[in-house]
Amino acid sequence: MSGPSSQARAQAPPPAPSTSSTPPSPTPSQSQPPPFQVADQVWDNPYYPLNGPPETPEERAQLQALIVQERNAVGSAIASKRTGRSVENAARENCADLEYVYSHCLVNGGWIERATLCQDKKTAFWNCVKIQKDNMELLGYSRKALTVRERALIADEADTAYLKARKLQEEEDAKTAKATV
Repeated sequence: MSGPSSQARAQAPPPAPSTSSTPPSPTPSQSQPPPFQVADQVWDNPYYPLNGPPETPEERAQLQALIVQERNAVGSAIASKRTGRSVENAARENCADLEYVYSHCLVNGGWIERATLCQDKKTAFWNCVKIQKDNMELLGYSRKALTVRERALIADEADTAYLKARKLQEEEDAKTAKATV
């Protein structure tokens, strides 16, 4: 297929390189301001607010207290960003067994279960998540100053409370079933 249009394209000269006098664009790190501002005194003196290296125990304690205060501020800022979603995640982790049963039903369940989209298992899973979230919020899981270990203990306590309530409900349902038979 070598018509006149394909020959015209083959004979057209390549586009000339750009000879504009604009400087190249800066890299992203050069064009964006730093994410935080550092006081000029810190660059001049790494021991700020002291005039130099700590020489007395009081100065060492003052510098150590400042370091601890800054670490805590950074830690709580990071924790506050994760708190909202982490309650949901922790609740879903506590209900992982019911989530597995629900997803297994969707994939491998009988045709009647799949036709109803495993509604009973889905309801059980989402009820578990709701109750777990409520328990965790009552126990203070969303407080900003908690450590990872404290959050784990609260999640375990919420799971224990849910499992006890679930066991009592199952026993009550069994007694009701026996009474009706």
